[in-house]
Amino acid sequence: MDRIFKRLYFIGFAGYLFLFVFSILFFKERTIFCDIAFHLFLILKDNTFVPNFRFGAFFTQLYPLFAARAGMSLSSVMMAYSVGFIFYHFIYFLICGLVCRRYQFGLCILLFNLLFLSHTFYWMQSELPQAINLFILVLAVASTVKSNDIKPLALAVIFLGLFIVVFTHPLAIFPVVYCIIFFLLSKDEPVIDKKLLYSIFIFSIGTYLIKVTFFQGGYDSQAMSTVHSLPFKNIFSIYSNVHFVHNCFIKYYWIPILSLLVFTYYLVRKDWRKCILFCLFMIGYLELVNLTHANSDGYDFYIENQYLPLGIFIALPLVFDVFPAIKKKYVAELFFTVILATGCIRIYNTHESWSARLNWERHFLVENEGKKMIVDEKKTPVNLLLMTWGTPLEFWLLSTTEYKRSASVIITGNPESYMGFIDSSKSLIVTGGLFPYSTLSGRYFKFEDTSSHYSVIR
Repeated sequence: MDRIFKRLYFIGFAGYLFLFVFSILFFKERTIFCDIAFHLFLILKDNTFVPNFRFGAFFTQLYPLFAARAGMSLSSVMMAYSVGFIFYHFIYFLICGLVCRRYQFGLCILLFNLLFLSHTFYWMQSELPQAINLFILVLAVASTVKSNDIKPLALAVIFLGLFIVVFTHPLAIFPVVYCIIFFLLSKDEPVIDKKLLYSIFIFSIGTYLIKVTFFQGGYDSQAMSTVHSLPFKNIFSIYSNVHFVHNCFIKYYWIPILSLLVFTYYLVRKDWRKCILFCLFMIGYLELVNLTHANSDGYDFYIENQYLPLGIFIALPLVFDVFPAIKKKYVAELFFTVILATGCIRIYNTHESWSARLNWERHFLVENEGKKMIVDEKKTPVNLLLMTWGTPLEFWLLSTTEYKRSASVIITGNPESYMGFIDSSKSLIVTGGLFPYSTLSGRYFKFEDTSSHYSVIR
């Protein structure tokens, strides 16, 4: 059995090769957008990490920070950030297979990264996939620990990893609980020692309660508060449910296909406990997301990120139960290869809308060369730009890397709130703040427009 997992694992290297290539080819699409542009701004402005309680982000911020401290160009820093996110997942994939020799967990990480990913590849900032992949690595390490051979180093890695996982994203608690119960329900020889699993469960829940009680950030609090006002009426007709079903035909096709496969497998094997677990988490979590984003009609990239735990809900039974039951192993290899190939094709095809954003911003910069501007978002294609709060930082990155001169442009839904800044000739206006050019590094901020004021376009 280990042989087939090993073969699938090494096929998986091709999937990561494509992800690395895409992260280089589309590094601007991935970095010149809202959150990542904002994080790059803070990293380069302060020459340090972005402070928050999502500790997992530390690992991905290492790459741009080290590149900046090494004096690399702005394009190289951006590329390091883009590639760093793929390397983050790849290093866990490597550790699972080549260090722990637990190829199944490596396959789960890869499937999670490719199963239905599309827009989230370009909105790479989310800490949720970072948390989930780290937890899969924790489980791989835990599977090497035996009750009669306790390894202190392995235990330290496990519980430190769990602490980081829980603090990295609030939704990570759902895949944590699912995975623990999944392995507790296994009928065959336990993959992970059950006493250790119970310890992992107690520690995770305890850490989560401490986090939400004492370390809940403003963003997390706002996000979780929507749970108390879920629109249960007309559940089948709300926009998010209808849109999800539509997406299952064009990009999330592996969700219904593999869910049906897993469900059928458990029915045939009469494994009622795992069948109930799978259905409960798939349906329950999906509706939790859709009901909390009932009218989310503009940000596919954001709600897709919320769906990501569905990938691990599917990957675990697929790898640990379904694949081993396939008698002809070449069928499993072909099936796995098709999943990887369609994932790479889907990610590549998704770049068009993200490249279109950059092309519009390029055209805008050419038409308004040298101008400092405050622009009402009603004058722009908001549906194409998706979000406008990060536009001053997007224009900074784009203009500096392509024209060797930084532009001062902000697109906003409330230009009146910036009227007091229009004469700030030596400052960069960003959403919620004003930064004098003198406080910004000349290596990465090349502002030369110190003699003009901001023009207002309404």
